[in-house]
Formats: sequence, C-alpha cells, structure tokens
Amino acid sequence: MRIKLLILTCALALVHIVASQNSTETPEPTQDEKCERHNGSCSDCVKESAQCFYCTKNDHCFYRPPEKVGPDDRCGSLDDMKRFTCIVSTKTGYIVIGSVTGVLVLLFLICCCYCCRKRTKSNNVAEWVKWEKNRAERTTWRDEQRKERQGRMDDIRQKYGLDERKYDRNITK
Repeated sequence: MRIKLLILTCALALVHIVASQNSTETPEPTQDEKCERHNGSCSDCVKESAQCFYCTKNDHCFYRPPEKVGPDDRCGSLDDMKRFTCIVSTKTGYIVIGSVTGVLVLLFLICCCYCCRKRTKSNNVAEWVKWEKNRAERTTWRDEQRKERQGRMDDIRQKYGLDERKYDRNITK
C-alpha cells in the first residue's frame, strides 16, 4: 500500500513539473509600458503611478523615477511636465513646494528668536531685581559705616575739646 502511494506521489510530481514547463506565462509589463498605455490622457497617466508624468508638448505619458529632479529630455521644459496632477505643471509645483518650505523655515526661526528674546528678557528682569537689592544693601551698609565713623570722630573731638563746627565740612563759614 505504501509503495502504491509513493508511486502515485512521484507520478503527480512529474506531471506537475512537465505541465509547468509547457505553460507560457506572460511577463509582467515594465514601468515604461504601464505608463505608455495612457498616452493622450493626462488624468489616466498621473493616476497610474507617482512615477508616471504626462508631457503636454507631445501628449505622451512617460516613466520617471521620483529621485530624478529637473527637466526630462523626452519632454523638454518643466512647464510641459505634469506630475501628480494635471492642473499644475511640475515647475509650478517645485516653486510652490520651495516657497512653502522657505516660509515654514522662516516662521520656525522667528519663533525661536521670539522665545529666546522672551527668555532673555525675563532673565534681565530677574537680574535687575537682584542688582537693585544689592544696591539697596550697599547703600544701607554705607550709611551705617558713615554713622559709625561720625560717632568715632565726635568721640575724638570731645576727648580733645575741639569745636565741632570748626572741623565740620558740611557747614559753611
């Protein structure tokens, strides 16, 4: 029984191998062929793939990898190329994308400068308060020193019997 099962399995495998060799499979079309199917229709061309672009100069749909930027030799200028949409040319798309990117970078830089300025300004206020506090402390200390010095000078004048008015600088004669 096992031998019959083994022979049957080998026979089926052999039939499968022979059948697969005789069958002719159609190769899958290349990207160029996929895009060229839509010559004459811009909307069908740009819907096919992001790698297809439509040339309005000669009404053809061409394949172009997305890494390539700039005009294509088969179409001419960027004004004649339509990619992703039939409304806007590739040149206009590049200009809009560049402008929007520039505006976004500029806004980001403005926000960074504004935040840094605000932070610096708040730090300056804190430093100003600290400086004023130190100034008030120095003024208080200087006044105390002046009173102490005046007291010592009064003690010396009293000890030697000197007239206070004669040696006082603040009083005019």
